[in-house]
Amino acid sequence: MLTILYGLLFTFLVTVHTTLGAAISTGGTRIDQFEKREVNAAPLWGSEGPIREDMNNYAKVDNDTGIKLSLAAMFKDGVSSRIKDNISPLDDKTVTFTLYSGSTMKGVTLNIDQVAAAYHRPQLEANWWWMGYEKAILDSFGDTNSTTVVQADPENILKLLNPSPRVVSKKWDLTEDEYFNYLKNNIVVLEPKETDTYTRKYRVVESVIGEDAGSASIETIQMGDQFWVHMFNDKASDLQKTYPYLIVVE
Repeated sequence: MLTILYGLLFTFLVTVHTTLGAAISTGGTRIDQFEKREVNAAPLWGSEGPIREDMNNYAKVDNDTGIKLSLAAMFKDGVSSRIKDNISPLDDKTVTFTLYSGSTMKGVTLNIDQVAAAYHRPQLEANWWWMGYEKAILDSFGDTNSTTVVQADPENILKLLNPSPRVVSKKWDLTEDEYFNYLKNNIVVLEPKETDTYTRKYRVVESVIGEDAGSASIETIQMGDQFWVHMFNDKASDLQKTYPYLIVVE
């Protein structure tokens, strides 16, 4: 996901004179393009940049694609500032990332040096929150260096990122209109029919253009092997044939 300016975070912070919390922007709507949707001036989609670099070269933990997908789905929410509200800066180099178990809240506090060391980076880009949040999630599992497919299933990760009374659940056997309305109005991860959890490639909604299920254009991005591999444009009915399951935040 991404074009990014490389450089020391310290230099960035001194120049901008802002806290991490103030710098993170989640504004926009679902009709915005991924490359236009920015968090901390770091586009979430592009041919190069820190998030793609992090995924391809550094932030490689086995079975962690569900974590990246879930974070991306949260960042794409154009209705609220949910992901921003989960990130609390303590100072210019230290952040508490919030995770949930039902209505119980847990804060994982990390500084930039800990995150850089975890991913063997000499320095981090201005959007180090991306890697920091993944590390916070992995730390909650007890091991930053590994995770299981079950732990990193998007349904489980979205539950970690959303407190009660928000409900995270898997939907299927939906009508075309029901399917379309979830894509248009909710935070959603699309799950394919693929039964092998190790080869399963999920998708995240990038935009929904149109009001009618039969004619609307739905752009999605597919992730597999720890990097974004394709952008697709489909009708709801065609998408539903291959991705009949929706993991939905309500």
